[in-house]
Order: sequence, then C-alpha cells, then structure tokens
Amino acid sequence: MSKLNFIEKKGDVEFSSDSKGKLYQKIGSDEPFKVKDGRMTYRTMQTVSGVTIKYNTNGVYGFSTWKAGRQLEDNIWILSDAKRIAEEIADKGKKRAKPEVYQCGSCEREFKKLKDDACPHCGSGNFAEGHIDD
Repeated sequence: MSKLNFIEKKGDVEFSSDSKGKLYQKIGSDEPFKVKDGRMTYRTMQTVSGVTIKYNTNGVYGFSTWKAGRQLEDNIWILSDAKRIAEEIADKGKKRAKPEVYQCGSCEREFKKLKDDACPHCGSGNFAEGHIDD
C-alpha cells in the first residue's frame, strides 16, 4: 500500500487517501481499509450481552448497535460510546426481579402484592419497591 495522506479524524476513525485519490479508513490501531463508497456493508466489531456493535464501512455512519438483526442506534464515532450504548440496551432488556415487599408512601403499610398498580390498603400509587427507608 502506498503512503496515505491524512484527511480527517472522526472519533476513533481516521480517514486518509492514497496518491490515486482512493479513500481509506482506520479504526484505532487496525490496518487501514478502503471506504466502501455507496454500499451499506458492515464490519462486526464485538458483541456485548447480545447487542452487536458493527462499523458501517461506507465511512458515513460510523458504529451502530444491533439486536436480533435490527439496527437500534447509528452515527456513533467512538467505540467506547458504542459499547456503553450496547450495555444500556442490554440492561433495558433484562427483567428485574419482583420485590419481596412494597411499602406505601401514603399510609406507610407494607404489602406483598399491588392491586391495580396501587396500594391495596389505601389505593395510592405512591409506593416503594422494598421499604421506604432502604
């Protein structure tokens, strides 16, 4: 590969061109590779808890997050930001365990089950999962 001339840097991606004007991109310390102009092709970077981080090789949209074959976020130019977003997406998908006890903020009574998303004693929607003082 001939000497590459620096053009610009977007986050973790550095763009350059060769003496013939062909565009290249480089992610971090990886080897430079050609910009796939006009094509939507992706390079899988890594998977975080079921969320895949891909890089769009056309050099326009940067990193993106995918889950179950569906793109969720794109136009992310810093890989650590893409990882953080993937972790947030994965955390949202996790089911939380039901609390063992609730406590009403109005009547302050404890109870084990909600009634129509409210305190079964006074009907208030002001309750805490667990004890209020926790």
